[in-house]
Amino acid sequence: MQWSVRPFVRIVLFYIPGILLGNILDNFDIGIYPILTLFSILIIGGFAIARWFSSYKKGWWTGVFFFTSIFLFGVFNSYNIAGDLAKVNLSKNTDIYIGEIVNDPIQTKKSIRLELATIGSGQQYDSISRFKVLAYLEKSPESSALVYGDKLVFESSLNKTKNSGNPDEFDYAGFLAFKGIVYTTYLNEKQWSFLLHSPSNKLIAFAKRLRHSLLIKLKEVSIFNNTYEVSAAILLGYDVLMDAETEQSFVSAGAMHILCVSGLHVGVVFMIISLLLNFLKINKLGNFIRIVLLLAAVWSYALLTGMSPSIQRASVMISFFIIGEGFSRLKDNYNTLAASAFVMLLVNPNLIYGVGFQLSYAAVIGIISLYRPVYNLFYVKNKVLDYLWSITAVSFAATLATFPIATHYFHYFPTYFWLTNLFIIPLSFLIIMIGFVFIIVSWVPYLSVLVGGATSVLVFMLNQIVDLVKWFPFHGFDNIYMPVIKIIMVYSIMVLIFHLFFFKKIKLLKYLVFIVLAILVFNTVEKYNRLKQRELFIYNVKNHDVLEFAEGRKSYIISDSIFLVDEKLQSFTLKENHIKKGLRICSHMDINKYNVVEEVGLLVDGNFIEFQNMKYFILKSNDSLFISNYNKRLEVDVVIIAGRESFDMEKLEDCLMFNKIIISSSVPYWKQKLILKNCKEVGIKCFSVLDDGAFVEGL
Repeated sequence: MQWSVRPFVRIVLFYIPGILLGNILDNFDIGIYPILTLFSILIIGGFAIARWFSSYKKGWWTGVFFFTSIFLFGVFNSYNIAGDLAKVNLSKNTDIYIGEIVNDPIQTKKSIRLELATIGSGQQYDSISRFKVLAYLEKSPESSALVYGDKLVFESSLNKTKNSGNPDEFDYAGFLAFKGIVYTTYLNEKQWSFLLHSPSNKLIAFAKRLRHSLLIKLKEVSIFNNTYEVSAAILLGYDVLMDAETEQSFVSAGAMHILCVSGLHVGVVFMIISLLLNFLKINKLGNFIRIVLLLAAVWSYALLTGMSPSIQRASVMISFFIIGEGFSRLKDNYNTLAASAFVMLLVNPNLIYGVGFQLSYAAVIGIISLYRPVYNLFYVKNKVLDYLWSITAVSFAATLATFPIATHYFHYFPTYFWLTNLFIIPLSFLIIMIGFVFIIVSWVPYLSVLVGGATSVLVFMLNQIVDLVKWFPFHGFDNIYMPVIKIIMVYSIMVLIFHLFFFKKIKLLKYLVFIVLAILVFNTVEKYNRLKQRELFIYNVKNHDVLEFAEGRKSYIISDSIFLVDEKLQSFTLKENHIKKGLRICSHMDINKYNVVEEVGLLVDGNFIEFQNMKYFILKSNDSLFISNYNKRLEVDVVIIAGRESFDMEKLEDCLMFNKIIISSSVPYWKQKLILKNCKEVGIKCFSVLDDGAFVEGL
């Protein structure tokens, strides 16, 4: 690595760990002043050392202080942003707020979902901190007509965002915090009123109005079913219309990146405009005008497609490349890429936690590093075959660089990505290019129909190719468990193999063998732990009872009948934990029916469950008479309360001897409060799944 021409690479390598540490320190609430003081001391010390020890031999001291300062600046910047969100701590009482819609409202089955940036409250308009609220409005003609930039007044008690606490669940609260959202609320028709349409950002408001009109025209010229939704996602970044089946088809084909307006789309726009403006390269002034027009075209397209995080990343990246190439500076691709990452993380350090951010930069690094070596493996004389091999090489380079991160988040690897990309990438290039022409000529009556119809035909072909893949055998590997430590080891192996194969650095072989052995040991320990695991999970799923007994890799689930048949809810609740634990469902029982299961370590007999020498009793909504029929007290370890009907605590104690009560998430809040109060009065340990998150107990 040539560090002299890559200063931003070094800066980013110290800045990113600082961001990570800043987020960790935020959990301990140590305050910003110690960090700021240390940062100031290092800056002053660095200047002093640079002045007093100016000799070459002692110059490394300056580097130490400089990069330590960069590290601490990352800590400061990250901690400061996280601290701003943490300071927002509103009263639980209902209050009146004024908010501005800062995204495109999205219609769901039951409500209108939108993001509101608060600009004041009824009592303290100027003093309240600005923060975002994720609001769900009751469906009505008025709520359906809301658009970006509308200002509302609403009365509500806001709820702090929090996760359900289920094992290894998606960090939804963290995802919202990443977007600056700290509260959620539901508003019926009487709780909000429209004030006026006055967007704070007039430019974005104009771009959104233009996109809305283009979406209408795009729908009018779409010929085939399901082409409008895909066209809207590919060309204008409007992906809320996509159904789950279509998205899954693109995932299986390894083509999900086509639906996200990102580097490929911005690259096509750049190529088209660059070709049209090549005549300006005649002199310095013309070249300067060309650079300005290219940047304007790229960012205009970014505005038009909604300024999503992916389009922002791509636009920042390509802007740096445009400036570097335009001024013919000595440039290095890695340094340019690192500079764009540094600028984005400077503005918002939390971007480092974004899946799209990680995948985008990993893909570009992979293409820069691996494309040429992979492409040079084979010499193809035929131009058509050479072009196909070039596409395959790009696909391999990007996939190799991203698959450890992708499998960590999505647990899936498409096996035919190399084959589908041979057709999808050229087809997508045509769709974007012709679609861009459609955007330009959309106001021309007959020409827009012709160009839009051609776009629809190409999207139809794309859909057919993508749908075909799911019928291939072994079209993908699912349920892959890739923890962070394994990601690091896999990337280490890839780097070592690359240097061994292409640079013949045989000395690295011993490190490769060591890391491979480490992975084998890791996998062996992981499998052993899975076989030995004995755990009880009581999941937090609102209005549902979900109990799971894990015996080795076998899973026995007891739940209500609705959860029993809702595959989507099951996947959302159970999948992450099952992938980590390697669990397979052996039995799924209805909690409201009489179940009998007799396995090694597990006995289910109606309400009574014995698991690994622990005895449980499930108190359901129809169990009050059942309990009163016992003539003597039965001894159990834990009583699990489910259902909506109330019960008599004294009668329960007369019938059962127990040490702990666990309240399922199906129990109404009013009933939970009563149970918690009764348990506190009589000194019984009580755990509320709804308040405290999922109950997990290793046995």
